[in-house]
Amino acid sequence: MSDNRGTRLPKSIGAALLALAALVTTAAAQPDDRQGRRAKQEFGRGVQLYEEGDYVGAIEAFKRAYVRKPHFHVQCNIARSHEQLSDLIRARDHYRQCLAGARGSKRAAVQADLAAVEAKIARLEVTSPRAAVVLVDGRSLGRTPARVAVNPGLHLVEVRWQGGHRATIKVSVRVGERRTVAIRPPPSTHGVDLPPAQKRPAPAGPTRTRRRLSQWWFWSGVGVTAVLAGLATWQGVETLRRVDQFDERPTRDNYDRAVSRRLVTNILWGGVVVAGGASATLFFFTDFGGGERPERVVGLGYGGSF
Repeated sequence: MSDNRGTRLPKSIGAALLALAALVTTAAAQPDDRQGRRAKQEFGRGVQLYEEGDYVGAIEAFKRAYVRKPHFHVQCNIARSHEQLSDLIRARDHYRQCLAGARGSKRAAVQADLAAVEAKIARLEVTSPRAAVVLVDGRSLGRTPARVAVNPGLHLVEVRWQGGHRATIKVSVRVGERRTVAIRPPPSTHGVDLPPAQKRPAPAGPTRTRRRLSQWWFWSGVGVTAVLAGLATWQGVETLRRVDQFDERPTRDNYDRAVSRRLVTNILWGGVVVAGGASATLFFFTDFGGGERPERVVGLGYGGSF
């Protein structure tokens, strides 16, 4: 390529045409080489897409050409396409592959291009007081402290500590910037990390088991109440009959019989009241479902609650 300004081509176009010439020469030397012809077509397509600004399409075409006919100049063109897309990391990697095959004056030119790209790449160093796993843009980079080369722009940095704790921040870096990102873990309890969703259980107080009474006691009370009620009713009827007899024949004997019947009736009705009250009380202490029911005891002591 001449040094005359009137005939100077842009560096990217000049390198592309140089690689194209190398592929044409290779294809001409081997006219029967089908892979060479396909590589020439793919490379020409890549140059066309590059000049049209379709750098993604140019990269795919250059890669297809390289697979069919490897040549270091193709790697340089792939690198320049990534550079146009501001993907400096991939551009650096392909420049290194191009440099591996370059010789003589071409090697010096590739080294200059590689150095220019590396100067634009930003660097991040992620640190933490405790060891943690580091991810940048979803890509795991090992444990802290982690050093990573990134493209200029906005990046998502995530740090994960043992126990489920994590922290995520957004970091924006400029061209060629070096930055240290120090991330502290969230506070832990007594130096032990707990999973985020886990809660410490509340201290449970001691319990004692209250034994329930058998149903036999309740139904026995009901039976006694019913029997006493029946007897009291019968005695009440007998008392009324004796009173009628006294009214018909007001003798001392009929009077004594009426009074004694009334006394027995009153005693029986008193027994009905007592038996009924006892049965009602037994109802609340009877186990109708079987088993034992725990009863929580809460109180105050010298050491706190118990």
